[in-house]
Amino acid sequence: MSVRNATERDIPDLRSILLTGLLSDHVWKYCFPLGQGGAVQLVDDALRLWLDGKADDKNQWLVTVSDDLETEKPVSMAVWSLPGSLEDTESGDGGDFVAFQSSLSHAADTARLTTADETAANTPTPTKHEVSSAARLAAVAEAVQVTTRGGSGPLLSRYGPQVVLVLTATHPSHRFRGHARRLAAHGLALASRRRAAVSALAGPMGYIFLSGLRFSDCGLATVAVPGERDELDLKVMVQPAPPGRRSLSRQLMGLFGAGAGESGSERGSPAPPVGERRPSAWEERKRSGVNARKMSAV
Repeated sequence: MSVRNATERDIPDLRSILLTGLLSDHVWKYCFPLGQGGAVQLVDDALRLWLDGKADDKNQWLVTVSDDLETEKPVSMAVWSLPGSLEDTESGDGGDFVAFQSSLSHAADTARLTTADETAANTPTPTKHEVSSAARLAAVAEAVQVTTRGGSGPLLSRYGPQVVLVLTATHPSHRFRGHARRLAAHGLALASRRRAAVSALAGPMGYIFLSGLRFSDCGLATVAVPGERDELDLKVMVQPAPPGRRSLSRQLMGLFGAGAGESGSERGSPAPPVGERRPSAWEERKRSGVNARKMSAV
């Protein structure tokens, strides 16, 4: 298995991965409760958006794939949102269909605009089911934006800059072979080099998958469409950024140096002038003994 960046030539395989690998997904079922009506066009629009790479002026998309050894074609994929302001300091499979920031809202808007154009061209109007799916997709996008806000949301703000795991999906015939875990490890290594945390929103299966990767549960995000009774609860997950070298050295100094500097007769003693050596504990005891004998002689 090898991990590489996806290209436009992979779109047919990626489409198949999404449409077959997410059928049992909790979020997918919420967005398409009666089947995949309208999903094919939505998936194609989302793939083109992600492969274009640029989300906005501050973020960029990255699609990585894991190839099958025999066919050398993608069988698993992951989508990431990378904060463009961060520079690289060095040169069960999850299956939650949760798109972060603008991806779902962009796809939903594209679907609505396409529908409007088709309606204007005297083509069939969208069904009630298609309208409901678009509304739920937009609701998921809004909930995610409120939760993440580029790492400044109330649940994630203390973790600093973040790389967002948008989704992972694996073709059903290639599950449980480590493809999604390999893709996740690749993204975690990328975030580590950028000194960034990794965040994600997850349904039940995604929660199990991310927990196995040592993500922490930060709380709950609820998705709801006005006027509908059905709601979708998603877990907000995060893996903090690794400490930098300076931060780690400070922690070690605080752990070992502070205690040693306050032990014995040195506790509270001022630092010696520059160029002078601090007397050892033996010298301090010897000096104290000499002073005591002088006092007794007096």
